[in-house]
Amino acid sequence: MMSEPISLLERLGNAPAKSWRIFTIGVLAFWISSGGVWLSLYFAPFWFYLALVFVLLSFSYAVFGYIGIFANRWLRLRIQREQYKQVFSDKE
Repeated sequence: MMSEPISLLERLGNAPAKSWRIFTIGVLAFWISSGGVWLSLYFAPFWFYLALVFVLLSFSYAVFGYIGIFANRWLRLRIQREQYKQVFSDKE
């Protein structure tokens, strides 16, 4: 017996607490690395570019977490819509 393949929406939205944690860590790392960019303006260019790389990485990490949060909400709406159709489709 084979199970249905899991969609991308279900994979991304199945752990909202994990997505929220990823998002908050990413945002926090983004702000810290943004401060690093600001502080690195007074030092060698190497530190500026290193801080800029951390800004981009932390931003993409936060975006990945936000996509998971959004996928969870979208998946819940889709499930509720299907339940609504099942309840009100039987008009006897």
